[in-house]
Amino acid sequence: MLRGIYTVAAAMVTAGEQLDVTSHNLANVDTAGFKRDLLQYSSEPVMQLYRVERRNSESLNSRLGPVSTGTLDTAVFTDFAPGILQVTNRPLDAAVGAEGFFVVSDGTRELYTRAGNFTLSADGVLVTQQGYTVEGTGGPIEVGARTSLSLGEGGEVFGDGELVGQLRVVSFADPQLLEKAGGNAFAAPAGVLPEPVLFPRIIPGALEKSNANVVDEMVRLITIMRHFEAAQKVVLTADETMAEAVTKVGVVNQ
Repeated sequence: MLRGIYTVAAAMVTAGEQLDVTSHNLANVDTAGFKRDLLQYSSEPVMQLYRVERRNSESLNSRLGPVSTGTLDTAVFTDFAPGILQVTNRPLDAAVGAEGFFVVSDGTRELYTRAGNFTLSADGVLVTQQGYTVEGTGGPIEVGARTSLSLGEGGEVFGDGELVGQLRVVSFADPQLLEKAGGNAFAAPAGVLPEPVLFPRIIPGALEKSNANVVDEMVRLITIMRHFEAAQKVVLTADETMAEAVTKVGVVNQ
């Protein structure tokens, strides 16, 4: 029974982890360029059950068969599948039409994002909604006082008809090595270097939406809650059974 309770408790822990991941995905269904997280599971070792009897001072063991001891989450990984493109017709919105990331800077390090809902800072520098500086192939893109702004399909940034910079787009051999840096941005750990995309395909006036689907995440959330409630009932029933055993088994009837 104790092993069974452990298995159910492990399932409850896994459900709790899944609840955190799903809630985070739901909170970002409207975040441009957001990539949902998923849990990776692994099965615990299978145990063999035996029935042990003692007859006439002789022990008799009979094999009942295998039993699973449950599953545990082993890692959280990011689903880098592209989100749906939303046409906005905003002059400073852009989406990466293939694999790759825009390069931005938070002032201390480079970050990478699929969100291209750019804007201008007070001093005329192209920045993200979080205030990160958008990096061009020649450094930060300074628009200055130019008012008529547009983006080209190769990542060119134009101001009043003049080329003022080009968006820097990079890719990674294994995006799973990237670490989430909050919201829709990623950071590369030490030793993981980006590869420049020399001829990026940019879609001006459009945004890549989050790849977290609100319906899918809500269904997953309901399923998680039901699994958790079922496991909770099993634990409560086992607790009541053990309480009965402690208080009543072995009591001598008068």
